[in-house]
Amino acid sequence: MPTIVKKVGLVLLTGGYDFKRVISRLSKRLREERDRQLMEEIVNE
Repeated sequence: MPTIVKKVGLVLLTGGYDFKRVISRLSKRLREERDRQLMEEIVNE
C-alpha cells in the first residue's frame, strides 16, 4: 500500500498524468487485491 501512495504522490507532484486514469487504475488494483483476499478466505474455509 505505501508504494501505491508514493506513486500517487509522485503523479500529483508532477501532474504529468490524466488524473481520472490514475484513479481508475488504482481502484482497479485495489479491487483485484480485495478479490484475491476473498478467494483466499473462501479457499481456507
